Amino acid sequence: MAQTYNSSGPTLKQKFPEVLDYVRFFYFKKMTFKVGDMILEQSLGSLADPSYFNIFNYPLLKGEKKSTLIEPYTILLSESFAKKIFGEQNPMQKTITAYRDGVEALLPVTGVIKDVPENAHYRNTFLISYEIEKTWIYYGQEIHKLNWNFENYCTYIKLANNTSPALLRQKNT
Repeated sequence: MAQTYNSSGPTLKQKFPEVLDYVRFFYFKKMTFKVGDMILEQSLGSLADPSYFNIFNYPLLKGEKKSTLIEPYTILLSESFAKKIFGEQNPMQKTITAYRDGVEALLPVTGVIKDVPENAHYRNTFLISYEIEKTWIYYGQEIHKLNWNFENYCTYIKLANNTSPALLRQKNT
């Protein structure tokens, strides 16, 4: 099982200088979106930390890496999902309405990323800023604080050059 706790990335970065950065994903099997009169369901999406581009180097076709997932209510689209919604129009700063567990959110598009290859371990057709998690996921306020009780996240870390993952595991025991 590849799932981790929401506190895994921040804790590893704080306790081990070899951990340079992390990105957390909270996966959505499917989400409903509305753009104008069009309503559609889209799979393979996640909440993601702004550090996404510090960990992954997928090409950003529109937008700026340093600002694309910073604001709480923003969305980054894959190239194919952007075309599905907007056709050949520029999607930048257009607003998409997203629905999650009966809660509506207006999300401006802050970037378009090249489609992640089919053979990637973790693929996304959309990424929503992780900061929305505090208002969108309904498990109660305690769940949104860093804790070791809720393991529905995938966390990727970036290690310093010449860091041995095996030695890092030994440090943790």
